[in-house]
Amino acid sequence: MLELQHLTERVILSADLPLGAVPAHRTKIEVFQFLGGLCDAIEGLNVLLKVEVVARVCGVPEVLQYLKGRNVRVMLDLKSSGTDNTLLNEYLVYARYEPAIVTIDSRVTRHAFDGIKNMLPSALVLPFGLPTDKGDADFVAEGYHDRRSAAKDYFVRAEYLEAEGLLCAPRDIRWIPSYQRDQVSIVCPGVKPSDAMADSNSLNALAPTEAQRAGTDFFVFGRGVNDHPDVRGRVEQMLDLLQLR
Repeated sequence: MLELQHLTERVILSADLPLGAVPAHRTKIEVFQFLGGLCDAIEGLNVLLKVEVVARVCGVPEVLQYLKGRNVRVMLDLKSSGTDNTLLNEYLVYARYEPAIVTIDSRVTRHAFDGIKNMLPSALVLPFGLPTDKGDADFVAEGYHDRRSAAKDYFVRAEYLEAEGLLCAPRDIRWIPSYQRDQVSIVCPGVKPSDAMADSNSLNALAPTEAQRAGTDFFVFGRGVNDHPDVRGRVEQMLDLLQLR
């Protein structure tokens, strides 16, 4: 694991809307109430909040400003793409809110990637990796032999960008070249409590301790935690299970 001085939070809670909720049908008030509940749940805990869809629904600057006001550090998971100027102008706006982690499309130019890293010197800038819910057949449709070949292609692109981190499912870690593994931090969506594994997004997921043994450095939890009746208790359970507090 690459040691990151400015990033001590190893558990990341995803602000996924409840299963079945259609983002376009949610008002800003409803979304901010949902975010507020998550902020209350993690108050005082060493946890990041990952935002994506909720930020697009309510406006990225508005969501970032609200979370900064709540003293909640953020993983901004927009997976942005576009021309160099478009990306640099977009992240210039986000930089003022000091996100801890940001994601961008792995196919951006080196110039854009370096520019965003320079704008966010305290952030971990991640090239977006492989969705956790895709299997071999999905990647064959995209021109790869299987998920493994897609993962290896992603690791090559990340190395070209000199990224300090990788974003992949915990089951993909086994395919990271050994020389690259020590040069990066690995952020893994698809980490699920063992009693929440049987859902539509569990194809490449692992339970927390299994993900830890596989080499995960930063653990992203979604609805298996944030949709629980006791979100704070669930987060504390994950922190204790991973011995991170």
